[in-house]
Amino acid sequence: IYPMSYGTRPSDWAPSTVFSDFIFLRKDDSAEERLDGGLQQFIDDAKAAKDPLVVMAFSSMPVARSSTLHSAVQIIQHCERHPRVIALVGSPQEAPDLQDLPPEHSAVVSEMKESQRLFEASSAPFSALFPQVDAVVIHGGLGTIAEALKAGTAIIVTGVLLMDQRFWGKRIAELKLGPEPIHISDFEHACVEQVNRCLGKEWLKRCKESAPLLTSLATDGVQENVVMVERLYNEGIRPFAAPPQSPPCCSTFADRPSCILT
Repeated sequence: IYPMSYGTRPSDWAPSTVFSDFIFLRKDDSAEERLDGGLQQFIDDAKAAKDPLVVMAFSSMPVARSSTLHSAVQIIQHCERHPRVIALVGSPQEAPDLQDLPPEHSAVVSEMKESQRLFEASSAPFSALFPQVDAVVIHGGLGTIAEALKAGTAIIVTGVLLMDQRFWGKRIAELKLGPEPIHISDFEHACVEQVNRCLGKEWLKRCKESAPLLTSLATDGVQENVVMVERLYNEGIRPFAAPPQSPPCCSTFADRPSCILT
């Protein structure tokens, strides 16, 4: 976790707790890091028309396709700057019960796709996609937040808001890179207002200017973590079982508490 992104270092952290940059695990020259031709053409056409681009992606979170597409249609039809939307809805094989689209929505969605206002896909590499768009609507997990911070996009956090997603949603609001996080059940009623705010010129300018302050643009944290793990090993610090009262996700070292936040 990059220190500026996280915020103030908690006073009860041990001196041996170390921040590093985010880990991105890029695959150089890999097809996995390139966009599908149809998606890239959709982006190029939007840029040629000077239309803003918004991505909606909830990764592995259980957000129904119908919910995603309904909000996407609201954004396309009612937002002031008439953005185009890229909706990444996951694979039907992964969650078939979340893929059904009510008949009354099908015609509108088809119309939006035919008019090149909406692009629907199962997934896309965020490292290649986020730098080309203006705003992202995401679930707020650390990996996706890191990609959005690095890209300098406006960020809207919604979804089921589990675990660290709530923390990162609040942190994005504190940094003024997006609105307060909102549960997916309420998002369709707030999506137009939130996207309008995030597509404001001053808001987008702040997000771009903040990118180099909130994550390193040159590294991805891998080497830092390798160095720290090697140091712990060479110093002979051996972990022992956490006491029963400690959270099961924590570990403790015999001579001092140590961890690496990535």
